[in-house]
Amino acid sequence: MSATVVWVPSPARTLVLFASAGSTPKGRQITPVPLRWPAKQPGDVLDYSLDISGFLADVEDQPVTVTATPVSLQLGDISINSITIAGGLITLWLSGGLPGTDYVFEITAQTLGNRTVNAACLISAISGLPAPSTPSTPPTPVSWNLAHGMDFRSGSNLLNYLLLF
Repeated sequence: MSATVVWVPSPARTLVLFASAGSTPKGRQITPVPLRWPAKQPGDVLDYSLDISGFLADVEDQPVTVTATPVSLQLGDISINSITIAGGLITLWLSGGLPGTDYVFEITAQTLGNRTVNAACLISAISGLPAPSTPSTPPTPVSWNLAHGMDFRSGSNLLNYLLLF
């Protein structure tokens, strides 16, 4: 008899996009600061999530396609192994990274209602265990489409054993 594993995203590594899609910004606008995930060690392969459900709640919409692209000036040695969507929760599985380096990911979600949601999320790599292997080229954007399934362009399929609902 085999055990069933149900993946649950880590609340400690989940950022929440608070604004409402139906609201209009008022007053002086400031340059948005990227949301910041907790730091990772290069040897970690962990889930880092962005919850946009509150942002879309008043318009009853949800993401169907997500693209994440590293836009940092210091690219290298961090990989997006996969992306998952569960309701309004977008999760990136990240591995690698160079200690002392900050990485910014531009996350773009297309929704059922034909909206586009953009967010910048920052993560720092800290000293720790080295990554098991490092890519020789900069990471490529990874996409996930609700209608067509997962697209794993880098790393291994870490989610084969997971049951997503």
